[in-house]
Amino acid sequence: QKEGDIQMKYTMCHELGHGFGLPHTDENYWNINTGECMDYTERPRSNLDPGLFNFELLAEIYGTTPIIADADNTGDRLRRRTSSVVDGAGIPASVTQKYYKVVEQIESMLCVDCLVELGDGYRVEVHQLRVEGA
Repeated sequence: QKEGDIQMKYTMCHELGHGFGLPHTDENYWNINTGECMDYTERPRSNLDPGLFNFELLAEIYGTTPIIADADNTGDRLRRRTSSVVDGAGIPASVTQKYYKVVEQIESMLCVDCLVELGDGYRVEVHQLRVEGA
């Protein structure tokens, strides 16, 4: 990989981590790399993903989805259990239609961070990461 591509992947992982609420794990550029993208480094080649520590921190911040065994023998050893909210069951059709309309209009929205009311107590948060000149 080219150095520019490596730096771009590192920076994107790092900034997206901040967007999800992750802090820096280390702010010393010159010590040994921690092997994850929330570490400051001048040598990012080995720091291109969030790493186990940050995935565990995200689980603390946002919670986890229970994992169940392959009860239906589909061949998936483990799969995530989904709730009715995740798959859309029980959500009024009018809310679902408004949601998909918001998704279609994201690129034309003027706000970078906005909260869109969908009705019936549902709302969606939209956070845009805009890259100029890419």
